[in-house]
Parts: sequence; C-alpha cells; structure tokens
Amino acid sequence: MQLLIFAAVALIGCRGCDPASESDPDSQPDSVADSSDSFPVDPELFGELELEASEVVPTVIRARWLTTEVSESFVAFGLDGQAAVQVAGSSPDGLHHEAQLLGLKASREYTVRAGVAGDSGTAWGPATELTTGGVPAELPSLSVETDDLPAAFEGFVLTVIRGNPSFVVIYDTEGDYVWWHQDTGTGQLGTAFLTPERDGIVWGSFKSEPDSLESSFESVALDGSDHESISVPGAHYVSVLNPDGTLVYVIYQAEEREGETLYGDLLVERAPDGTVTELWTVWDHFEWDQQVASADGNHDTWPHTNYLLYDEVTDDYIVSLRNLSTVVRVDGASGEQRWAFGELYGDFTLEGAGSFPTYQHGQVLLDGGLLMHDNGDSSTSESRAVEYALDEQALTASEVWEYSADPVRFSSVLGDVDRLPNGNTAVTWAVSGQVDIVSPEGELLWQLSSDLGTVFGYGEWLTSLYGE
Repeated sequence: MQLLIFAAVALIGCRGCDPASESDPDSQPDSVADSSDSFPVDPELFGELELEASEVVPTVIRARWLTTEVSESFVAFGLDGQAAVQVAGSSPDGLHHEAQLLGLKASREYTVRAGVAGDSGTAWGPATELTTGGVPAELPSLSVETDDLPAAFEGFVLTVIRGNPSFVVIYDTEGDYVWWHQDTGTGQLGTAFLTPERDGIVWGSFKSEPDSLESSFESVALDGSDHESISVPGAHYVSVLNPDGTLVYVIYQAEEREGETLYGDLLVERAPDGTVTELWTVWDHFEWDQQVASADGNHDTWPHTNYLLYDEVTDDYIVSLRNLSTVVRVDGASGEQRWAFGELYGDFTLEGAGSFPTYQHGQVLLDGGLLMHDNGDSSTSESRAVEYALDEQALTASEVWEYSADPVRFSSVLGDVDRLPNGNTAVTWAVSGQVDIVSPEGELLWQLSSDLGTVFGYGEWLTSLYGE
C-alpha cells in the first residue's frame, strides 16, 4: 500500500530556496544521536533552509535546502539549540536536498540545521528556529513517571485512543504527542500499523454489527495527506498488516442453529490488488456453546476474536478467541489449524504452577513461547501480563513469568503487552488509561498515566520513526 507524502503543507518559516524534487519513496533516512555543542557555519557551502509544516499534523516538517557542492547532506534538529536527531536528505543531483522530520513534540521550539560530514568534521548551515503546532483539545493529557528513561525504553508508541472522537496517535516515551489523526468513521478502533514502506499509517475502523456495511480500513500519509478508505463489510475489531501489504482481518460468518442465525468468525486475507481469500473459520473447529457465548452478554459475538498476530518465520497466524479463552495457530498457506492453547478447548498440557489465561487480548509470539495480556474476569477483577513457554511438538506449556500492577488493574476489555528490544515488557492496562514498563524481574521502571476515561487500544513500540 504505497502512500504519498509531503502533499499538504504550509510554510512556517525561513528564507526561500529552489524547491527540491520529490523524495525517493524507497529511501530510508537514518536517525542518529549528535551530542556536539559546536556548529561551525560554512556560509559558502549552504543555501538557505526552507521548512514547511503539515497543515494536518503540525509536528511533521518538510525541510528543503541547497548545497553549492555535490554532497550527501543531512538535516539535524533538536530542542535547546541542539542537533539531537540527524536525518539523511534525499537529492536528485547532490545539490537540492529534502527530508521529512518526524518525532517532534507539539508546541515546542526546535532548532534545525543542514549539515555535511567530511573527513575534517561536520560543516553546518545557518540555524533556523521553528515552533511546532499544538495538539487537538480533544486529546487526553499524558504524564510519565520514571527514574531512568534509558533503562526503561527510549522511543515511540503508535496506538489508538478510543473515545468521542477517537484518535490514532504516536507519543514518545517522555509522554509527549508527536503525531495524531482524528478518526472520522463510525467504528471502533483497535490496532494501527505503519505501512511496510513506513510512509503512512493504516488502521481499522470496525462496526461491531454483523450486517454493518460501515467497517473500513483507513490510511493516511505521515503528513496527514492522502486519506484513503477501503470498505470491508462485516469486518470487526482486529486486523494485521503483513509486510507485503496484505490486510488480514476477521468478518462475521452466519450459521443457522436450531432455527436461529448465529455468527462465528471467518479469517480472511485481502491482497494489495484487492483479492480476498478465506483462510479459516471457527465453525470448522469449535462447537457452538450457548453458555460460553453468553459470557459476552450477546451470543451474536461468539467467539469474539479479539487479536491477530502474523508469524513471518512460519507464515502462520495466531488468532485469539476471547470468549473461548483460547488462542489458535493457523497455517497461513493452507488454513489448517495447527493447535489450540487454552484450558477448555486447548491441545496443550500446562505443567507446573500457573494457570491458563481468561479472556486474553494482546499477545507477542516469542522464540519458544507466547506473551499475552491475561484479562481475567469479574470473579478476580485482576489482569496480568503472563509468559508461557510452549513445546509445540510435545504440546506442553509452562508459565515462566507474570506481572500484575500494584495496585491491581482490571482490563475488562482490550489490554496489550510487548517485549521490548532491551528485554523489558510493556503492559497496557487499556481502560485504566495506564501503561507500565517493567524489568524481567518485575520492577516497575516507567509508567504513563492519562485522564480518567482514557481507553488505549493495541500499541506498537518503536525505537525510531525512520526505520526498524
């Protein structure tokens, strides 16, 4: 799904220069730290720097600049006069350069400079100041508590905030919004994804009604332009965007039982060319159970698939069935169900201490295991993050790690987990408007809190907005 960038912009400042040609959409700029406090200016090497902010997302900036010699140039920006982040420019001729600046905080003053690195050091262009735009008033406030941010995680979180209105957002781990887009659909938001090209964002806006024609996938470029919508009638709640651009989601599938129309879940793939393939259906593997279905308060939502994962290594899908408290692995090529994990419907034997999950939501597939948000139910009113080691050949499992908040949190809906690159674990207590980062030993390292009533959807934790 190729999305264009740099379409809706408004001039914020600086002196003009010749416009550069469009950026190479396949180029991936780099983001690196620069702690230098000295910026020797070479006025002979650089023309003047032009900055433009998106009219839709005023923290996304387009930079254009000239060099008088053919060079590989970059642009650097930061707060307090620093060059904290460097982004490689793209250029058709080595003279006209441009780059998109991402990750800037709202309503803050930044210093921007162009630079060229050489054997004798970095030559800099003149510094230019800009102030980013503010966040919408409808977005909830965020606050972070941590004693050591680098030990917790430095980066960004792409997530959704459910409400009226709902938003897709990116915030940094200092607790500042750096990107947002208000959803204008009528559905519920669950998951948002960066496009495979990393030039836009895709999310599902799903109407949880079997006969609804209003469910859709929405996409925008990172500057907020090129808003596109793909209608997916009957889709609900969860989705995955594969690396090749294939959209994977669940739609309602009707069956007649004893004269009544009931709805199960059908897993489908939608290729970039629009071809839709039916892959797996719950009706082929699980028997209808009125008691289990009624646990959701409405048997039309049986089995209430609430999370999907794609395993790039095996081309399989992990499908979470909320009302069955069961997770299944589905072969992505054949649609065969490889196994089911859960207390009532599973193939695994749980060895040692621990327990199977109840009404689980967000999950992470690990090497030899599965990390998940175990929501629990109203009998305990306590949710947790839990990791299981899985032997998929012997069909045995063991609980190897868990974390519960103090005081306890109960995610009656949603809830997410992520294993961060440094080994820490992020836990989203969805309806509590709280996110924790904890160490492998269960020590709370970082906590984000939001306004009462804030509901976070599933999140993607990113070390950079420019690359993997």
